[in-house]
Parts: sequence; structure tokens; C-alpha cells
Amino acid sequence: MTLLLISIAFSGIPIARAAVIKVGVLGPMAWIQGQGMVEGAEIAAAEINAAGGILGNTVEIVPADTLRGQSDPTGETGYAAAQELMAAGVDFVVGGFRTEAVLTAREVFMDNHKIFFIAGASTDELIDDGAKDNPYDDVREDYNKYRFTFRVTPINSTMLFKSIAGFEKYIMASTMMPIYTGYASPLKIAVISEALTWTDTMHFFLSWEDWWNLPFVTLPSPPYPPGIVYPGMGMAAYGGVDVAYQARVSATATDFSAELSAVIASEARILIHIISGVSGRNFISQWKSMNVKAVPLGIDVLGQEIPTHWDVTGGDCEYEGFLATCGQRTPINSKTVAFYDATMSTYGHAPIYTSYGTYDAVIGIDEAIEAYGKWPMTGPDGVSGTLDDGNEMVPLFEKTQRTGTVGKFKYTGPHPMGSLAYSGYWATPTQKYSDINPAMTGTLHDVYSNELGPEWKDGYVRALFTQWQAGRLEVVYPVYSTIPNRLPFSKIFMLPRLMFPYPTDIVQVPPNYGRIDIYDALTVVGTFGSKPGDPTWMAAADTNDNLEIELFDALNVRTDFGKHIDLPLPYCSEGGRMHY
Repeated sequence: MTLLLISIAFSGIPIARAAVIKVGVLGPMAWIQGQGMVEGAEIAAAEINAAGGILGNTVEIVPADTLRGQSDPTGETGYAAAQELMAAGVDFVVGGFRTEAVLTAREVFMDNHKIFFIAGASTDELIDDGAKDNPYDDVREDYNKYRFTFRVTPINSTMLFKSIAGFEKYIMASTMMPIYTGYASPLKIAVISEALTWTDTMHFFLSWEDWWNLPFVTLPSPPYPPGIVYPGMGMAAYGGVDVAYQARVSATATDFSAELSAVIASEARILIHIISGVSGRNFISQWKSMNVKAVPLGIDVLGQEIPTHWDVTGGDCEYEGFLATCGQRTPINSKTVAFYDATMSTYGHAPIYTSYGTYDAVIGIDEAIEAYGKWPMTGPDGVSGTLDDGNEMVPLFEKTQRTGTVGKFKYTGPHPMGSLAYSGYWATPTQKYSDINPAMTGTLHDVYSNELGPEWKDGYVRALFTQWQAGRLEVVYPVYSTIPNRLPFSKIFMLPRLMFPYPTDIVQVPPNYGRIDIYDALTVVGTFGSKPGDPTWMAAADTNDNLEIELFDALNVRTDFGKHIDLPLPYCSEGGRMHY
């Protein structure tokens, strides 16, 4: 009877129960980009829940498809998927691929004050387009509305094209020009990109000859305000760059024979390709079958799929290079390897950039709420679950400082109109941006990335350049942590045998290119006994292509030791004469 009375007495008092924190995942679920988002989010949720949840609350992943039976995500499908997530009552949203779909979805999330972590779309306008004039508002232009939008991956389109250009300049000056032009004439290149919004900035600059050759250029007006001077690549000092061919193609194209025939006719030596969709597979297979003597170095999103891309193309992708978040089990840090292994063991394939991004975003949500010590958020009226939840969380994420799976991570700081020099949350070690910019009109919401060259000293997230070599996706750039110390996971860039049939000239950078010398011999010695996947493995040292660095590789270098190659090589020949 006493127990019954106690039960009745306390029946009107609410009992605290563990809630469910719902994280929506927005993406094309039939494509690897969307699948990668869900996989990364699910792995993060499983780890968080196994450790007791977020302040005791279980994390639940709620996917929403932006394809919805269409051949490509659109504004309509993005909007419908966003509405679906709102109806499901999600607390956060992660994902977003194809700018056209993300723009409309973003409006839904902003109207509902839902924090949206972009983990798949690079277009500047989604966060901050600097001085560019366009019809879309962003975080800097309308902070009050768009402050709920953040980006965790990839780095924005401007930084992507700068990353491509940084690698291209390095490989042009160090390898391509000494071998093919002798710095005496322009190096011919070709540029082929998808005709989509996210490629607009990249294609414009990469196909602009003056930008390649001059140290400074004046940006066209419109879309930029008049008189803006922008740094160029200054390649005229190395003999110059000739954009011999450029084209924009459909994102769903299947036949590239006309474009690749034009590349052959142009005598280009580098083919910069910018492709995000399924067409990348046909593109690279046709490149191989048509014996195009231009090494493909750009962006191929499906090319990142390990090992599927190699298997599906039957190895046709050998020597293809592109920007990627990570290579094949690249040991950037312990988190990188742990997440890579977890994805392989759970799903049977490697993570791609959307996987890394969604995983880091969900883990970041956990860390921010745990550090704050409260969930759900409460607004000024003391009521939980209102639009004020998002307002309370935004400053927490703006101050993010963490190490993620692909490097140190923080969001960018506000930058003045026309400046592309991003900075961190702190203006000085003791002064926050909010002190000098109380309205926070700017952006604290994009991926901070400050290194583009061959060194990676600071360790903040950056785009790596990878290349398919002997069935593995290897990182070939950046090269150094602090010159002259080589990064332990960086491999030697390789030219296709069709373009440079001298396997014993392993080290193809000045002053070693064009001769077989002690540096080539030492490379074999340093990798002796290794096979693909070993830490010391270098595909470039495998001179007989049998997937092992052994006695015959050493003998090949010894046989050719002291020989020189007549350079520069003519375009029409597969090689010049080798002589002592």
C-alpha cells in the first residue's frame, strides 16, 4: 500500500529520459557520394552510442535521397529531400552534393534554423564567394539568415582550383617542362570539365592562359567588381603554358572520343580533367584505349573509390592523378587509419571524401555538445526544441579547434571584400573576431586550408594530390613536411610509360631527370624488398613492373647507370635516344 501511494504521489512529476539526437544525411543515395555520407555518419554514430551517446542521448542517422528517381540531383529533388528531413524531426543535417540541389535544400534548413554541415559540395557561393557578384546570398552577405550553414568537406572551389594549380605548377616546373620543353617553349595543356556550377570558377581560371603565364591578372568585370588584381601562376618564367584545348562536357556524358581526339591533335602533355560523376569511368578508359599522350591530372570523384575504380576500369586508370582527401590507408594520423580500417571492415571498401567529412561532422557535433554540457539547447524563453536551439549552437561550432581524420580542423575567419586570404577564429592570440566584428558579418563557416605548395608544415586540412600506381591510390603531393624531409606517405610521381619509357630514370626532378644516377640507385636500395602496401613501397622503383622491388630492379638500374636521355622529348615519339 505504501509503495502504491508513493507511486501515485510521484506520477505527475516528469521523469528525465534519454532522448534521441537525430542527424539527417542529405545526398544522392544511389551514388558513392551519398553512400559515403551515410557510411561515415553511421560509423560515427556507432562509436558515439557505444561510448554512452551524447550526454546519454542516442544518435540516430536519418538519410534523405536527393536523386529521387532522377538522373542527377536538382533543385527540386534537393528541396523535397530537405522537407523530408524536417518532417522526420532531425536536429542537425550533414551532407549535400551537387550545388543545384544544395542551394534549395539550404533554404529549407535556414528557414528552420537547422545547422547544416556541408560534406560534399565545394561551390564558394554556398558559404562565401568573396568579391564575386552572383545571384546567391551566403554567410558573409547575409549572416543573420545563413549562419546555420557550415562546410566540413571539401575545401571550397577556389581552394580546390588553387590546389590543382599548385600541384600543376610544381609538376610542370619540376618534371614536365624539363622533359618536354626544356623551358624553351610553352608546355601545351588541355582542360576538360563538367558543365556544372561547381566547376565554373575552376574551368575559368585553368583555361585562362594569361592567368597561367603572368604573375598578376585583372579579374573580369562582371562577375567581379572592376579593378581587382589577382595573383597569377607566373609560368612565363619557365617557358610558358599554352592552353591548346579546352572544353566543357555534360555531367552524364558517356562518349569522350571527340574531346580526346582533340586533345591528341593539340599535342597537350597534361590533361586537366574536372569530373564528379559516373562519366569519369568512361573518360579514363577511353583515355587509355586511345593512347592519349597527356597525363590526366585534375579531379575525378569516382576515381577515389578504392579499389572499385581500379577494378572497374581494369587498371586503365594507371597513372591518373587527382585531388583527394586521402590515399589508400594514408597514415595522416591515427584517426585516419582507424576510420579507414573501420570503413573497410564494415563496408568492404575504402572511404571517400564524403565519408571522411560526415564522420568528422558527427564526431564534431558530439564533442561540441559534450563540451557545452547541455542538450537540448534552450532559447531565451527557456523552452527546449525551438528555433533558438540553432542560435545557441552556432557560436560553439564557429570556435571549433580539433584534429580530424584528415588533419587539423577549424573554420575560416571573416575576410574583407575581395580578399581570399582566410584566417582563423582568433584575430590575435588574445582577441576574438567578435571583438572587432560584433555582427560577425563575414564567414566563420568554411574549411580553413592554408597550404598549397609541396610542403605541409601546419597540418591543417588540405586537398592532397593522389595517383593510381600499381593498383593503389598513392599520395604524390605534398612531398615534404619540412624541406628536405620527405613525408613518410608521399610517393614519387610517375609519368605513363607511353610518355616516358625509361623506368630506370626513377627520380624525374631537377637535377636528376634525364640521367640514371646515384639517386635512382639509392631509391631502389631504400625500397628493396617492398611490395604494394608496405610503408617503403615506391611503384617508381619497380622498374620491371612485377610488383616487388627486388634484385632485377637493382640490376636494371646498374645496367643503365650513367646513361643520359636526349631531352626534351619530341611529342610524336615515345622517347628519345638513351646514351652514355
